[in-house]
Amino acid sequence: ATPTKLKVSVPREVKNASGYVMGKVEVEGLAADSTCYYGDEVTIVAFPESGVVFGGWSGAITSKEKLATFTVTEAMKIAPVFSGVPTGIEDLKATTTIRGEQGSIFFSCNGVAKAIIISMDGRTKVVEVSGETRIPMSTGVYGVVLEQSSQVIKQKVIVR
Repeated sequence: ATPTKLKVSVPREVKNASGYVMGKVEVEGLAADSTCYYGDEVTIVAFPESGVVFGGWSGAITSKEKLATFTVTEAMKIAPVFSGVPTGIEDLKATTTIRGEQGSIFFSCNGVAKAIIISMDGRTKVVEVSGETRIPMSTGVYGVVLEQSSQVIKQKVIVR
């Protein structure tokens, strides 16, 4: 008989609603496409970020241990349960750059943020920015509001 191929779904990285990484999961015993065969042994290890608490596994296994090994007998979905706030999150103002450049507004921030760009004649453009992002804009003066979870930065920017 041909061995039965099964899919075991385990997220390798878990983010919270604000886009911050809560923790990572290392998986042993699965192929790159998350498949293995009936009877295979799979090991999963949860690595919560600093400030985050690991509360166990949800789904097909309910272990409370960070390291869990199990035998696959069916297709499964397993996810780590993380809670808390990653302490690696620095203050938004300390980690963000907003500046006018030639023909664009440059943003640099950790995670994902919402940028509201308001021209002097009141026209509004709302964009999502993450990491380093350049938004093409015509020459002028703009008010920029950057929102990330409960933090807000307001700044005037000149595009040349």
